[in-house]
Amino acid sequence: MNDNMFCLCRKNILKDPDLSITNKAVYAVLCSFTTTKDRSMALTVGEIAEAANCSENTIRASLKKLIAKGLIHREERFYIGQQISCLYTLLDMPESRCSDE
Repeated sequence: MNDNMFCLCRKNILKDPDLSITNKAVYAVLCSFTTTKDRSMALTVGEIAEAANCSENTIRASLKKLIAKGLIHREERFYIGQQISCLYTLLDMPESRCSDE
């Protein structure tokens, strides 16, 4: 990954008063790993924790909140019966939540 690249993060999510600063940071980290093709990325909780400089428990709580709010989707992935990274996908926001007001 080129560390000199920018990432795009929805302004509405950064302004959402229902999300903590940690939730917003985790969302921004996910944005930094996403592909432009399908807005998904395969990461472990440990990789997200390292990038966000947070504990794995903090990351799990933030991911749970982002999933509950419908901002991301998580698909567990397995290899030979053991869980490996999860596939995270950034979801479209409902129209009522997409205004810049």
